[in-house]
Amino acid sequence: MASWTFVRHGLTLHNSRGLLNGWYDTHLLPEGILQARMAASTLGGRSYQRILSSDLKRATQSAVIMARQAGWPSPRDEPDTWDFSSALRERKLGSWQGTSLREIRESGRSDQLISWTGSPPGGESLLEVARRTVAYLAEQPTSPTLVVSHAGPIRVLLGLLDGIPLEDIGRQKVNMAFPYHRDISAGRWEEILQGIT
Repeated sequence: MASWTFVRHGLTLHNSRGLLNGWYDTHLLPEGILQARMAASTLGGRSYQRILSSDLKRATQSAVIMARQAGWPSPRDEPDTWDFSSALRERKLGSWQGTSLREIRESGRSDQLISWTGSPPGGESLLEVARRTVAYLAEQPTSPTLVVSHAGPIRVLLGLLDGIPLEDIGRQKVNMAFPYHRDISAGRWEEILQGIT
């Protein structure tokens, strides 16, 4: 059993305006930088053998800021303990990327966004996000691990770990720059992967 922590990145301009980020590669706002620092300070002296991050800037920035704040080794100091991966990217939102979430709701299309198998035009379903993220995590050693990612992947991963019904996972809220801790046994990601493929 190993302790894993999942943290969503800090605030971006798109987030502050209620727009769907998707794969847009946006930077943190000053408030987002502060959020990442505060997230690190709430981890209470935890240490991690692996730090995994989405390769999008808002997540990599958050991960590096958290490491610096907490006194963990940087990617430059210990590159073998870090990995920046496209497998942990936010959900691909296709033509809805950059669209207002309010607009999606008011047009009656939000069910398409939160359903397990539904997807935006040209985008990914939550099931597809689950397959790519869980397959990637199943390749990682079972050791204390920090995962810095986005609302979509973290929503899916926590939902699967916690046994939430698949059609309810899309309704789960993921707070920005908030650490979610889970104890994960060896082989657990493989078990989950088998259940969704």
